[in-house]
Amino acid sequence: MNGLSRDPTSAPCASARTWTLPVGPSARPVVRSVWVVEAVGPGPDEPMVPYGCMDLVWVERGHVWRVDGGGAPVALPPLSVSGQTTRPYGLRLGPGARVVGLGFHPHTGHLAAGVPARLLTDDAVPWADLVAPALYAETLGRLADAADLEETAAVLQRAVLRGAERRSVPVGAASRVERAVRAVLAGAPVDEDVSARYVQRLFGEYVGVAPRHLARIVRFLRALGLVGESGVALTAVAHDVGYHDQAHFCREFRRFTGSTPSAWRARAGGLVDGFVAGWDGSLPYKRPGDDASTLGPTAAR
Repeated sequence: MNGLSRDPTSAPCASARTWTLPVGPSARPVVRSVWVVEAVGPGPDEPMVPYGCMDLVWVERGHVWRVDGGGAPVALPPLSVSGQTTRPYGLRLGPGARVVGLGFHPHTGHLAAGVPARLLTDDAVPWADLVAPALYAETLGRLADAADLEETAAVLQRAVLRGAERRSVPVGAASRVERAVRAVLAGAPVDEDVSARYVQRLFGEYVGVAPRHLARIVRFLRALGLVGESGVALTAVAHDVGYHDQAHFCREFRRFTGSTPSAWRARAGGLVDGFVAGWDGSLPYKRPGDDASTLGPTAAR
C-alpha cells in the first residue's frame, strides 16, 4: 500500500533532537502525544524501533526519508500515516528538516487512516490517499498558515478528529478491543468471552498487530527503558521484564532494534529515547462522565 516516492540518491543526513507538545483535551481520547523532531547538524540515520502506536507525520520543512532494511531511501510526503512497526528502520533527516507528529494510542491510529490498521503495518502512506480531498486541502492550507508549532499541533489534532467522525466503530467491538488493549498493556491475559480468532480480527482492524505481538512490543519497551539506565545491569533486565532467559532477551532486543543491548547502551542518546521516554502504556485520558468507548464514533452493532 506504500504510495511514497523512492529517492535512490544519497541524501545528506543530519542529527536531530526531539521534544513534545501538550495534547489538547478534546483530542486526548485519540492522541497520546504530540512530538517534534528537528535536524540540528550532521549525523547518521536515526534508528527507529516499534513502539506500539501509529503516527500522523507532518514534514513542516526540509526533506525526510524512511530507510527500511538497508534499502533505498523513501521520501516522506508532506503528510503521511505511519502504521504499526514490527521491525527497526532508519529515519534520515535532511539539513534544516523539521517534523511534527501525532502519536496515537495503540487502538486509535486507525481513526487517522480511515482504513483497517493492518493495511498500514510496517508501512507509511500519504494521508492524501486516505482522506477526503477537501479535508486534506483544508488541512494543508491551515498548516501553511500556522503561526507556530502549537498552532500546527492544534491543526493536526482538529483534522484527525474531523476524520474520525467519518469512521464508525461498532459499540461491541470498541469496548472489547479497548479492554483487550488495556489487558495487554498491563501484562495481563486477554480474558474475553469471545473467541481468540475474533480478538485477533479486532486487533487487525483497530490496532494493526496481534495481541501477542503488541505484548512483545510492550515488554521490549520496558526493557529498552532499563537498558537506557546505566545503573541497571543488563543481566538483570531479562528477569525484570519477564523474558525467559538472557538469550531470549537478546534475541528479542535484536529483532526490534537490529542491535545488541550492550551496543545500544554504548551509543549516545537518539530519537528513540525521546519517543519512548516516559511511555507507560497509558490509555486515553478519561474524565468522569466520559463515554466508555474511546475508539471514536460508534454505531449500533
